[in-house]
Amino acid sequence: MTIPTNIWFNPSLNARRLASTLTIADNLLIGTAVVMANLFPTMKVDIGNRKSGVSPPELAVNLYQQQNSKRLADTDEFTFGLEITYIPKDSTDRAEISHTIFLLLQNLDVIPSDIGTFRMLDKSSDITDGLGHVTGNVTAWEILPDDSAIIQKATKEVNI
Repeated sequence: MTIPTNIWFNPSLNARRLASTLTIADNLLIGTAVVMANLFPTMKVDIGNRKSGVSPPELAVNLYQQQNSKRLADTDEFTFGLEITYIPKDSTDRAEISHTIFLLLQNLDVIPSDIGTFRMLDKSSDITDGLGHVTGNVTAWEILPDDSAIIQKATKEVNI
């Protein structure tokens, strides 16, 4: 996946990216950031929280919730709660904030990533303290490789 130049990575996420040790959650965050960065190419998109250095207008994407449920012996279901924050240049311009929120709600449906495509089927938004917020849930299934066939084959070959 091509990473747009207007994305800022949290240092620990960037280290995992460079080491090729990204998790499903990391891939979801990066994929979401890429969609947002392509939608708003002149705006900085921040993955992870920053306490300083924010330069409005800016978008940020974070996880606010993660849940894991075991489904079958080799299948895990993960549910991720995504939060996108829009920091406008003018926090009193509600029309600008509402417009940005609408574009996010409209375009954050299909989220491509290096491990597959995520879908954000339900989204909601609000404006609080001059910031635009969009939240949504994404469910992903992880199917672990079935090692039993390899073990059975190895056992059979050893016994022959």
